[in-house]
Amino acid sequence: MAYTRYKNTYKVADALAINQSTVVRKIRKYQLFPSPGKRRRGEAKF
Repeated sequence: MAYTRYKNTYKVADALAINQSTVVRKIRKYQLFPSPGKRRRGEAKF
């Protein structure tokens, strides 16, 4: 998989000639990696 080779969605997008947002969407859609979850506004990062 391209993500394991390039380690970041921007480099994957460049290699595949697609938008970075598309890479992120596909990773989430096919659950290729666990999502870190979204923090709500004002929520602390621990």
